Amino acid sequence: MGAPELEKLRQEFRRFNSEDFLDAIVAVCVLTAAADGDVASEELYSIDN
Repeated sequence: MGAPELEKLRQEFRRFNSEDFLDAIVAVCVLTAAADGDVASEELYSIDN
């Protein structure tokens, strides 16, 4: 991997390494878990870990 590719990879990591992005991921997990009307303990565990 050359220097330009490595720098692009670093930029992409910084782009997604933010609190807003993490909040969005957690929100999607919660919505998906609650889609059937019930959040099972297995679903909570998979979101937490």
